[in-house]
Amino acid sequence: MIQRNYNFSALSDLLKQSANDHTELAIGHTRNAIEKAEDGNSQIIESVNKINSSAEKFSMETETISATTQELSASTEEIASSARQLADMAEDLQKAISTFKLRG
Repeated sequence: MIQRNYNFSALSDLLKQSANDHTELAIGHTRNAIEKAEDGNSQIIESVNKINSSAEKFSMETETISATTQELSASTEEIASSARQLADMAEDLQKAISTFKLRG
């Protein structure tokens, strides 16, 4: 029978080093994944803030448009009222003129 000498201590050290290398590699991959997730979260937060800012501007512009529309509506009503008054005055004037006869 052939007897072999195994260096279990060296093999154990090699396995420990390999396990440590793989652990460090896994930790590095995990760290990279976390950093990418943090970057993604930052981009999402920035996008949400931009959307919120745009929504606030849109809301203010909508309020301005609404106020302008109300003012325009009030002005239109005033113009319509003035036009009715002018029409009434024209009718009264026409009646007053019809009482006069021109000599010819």
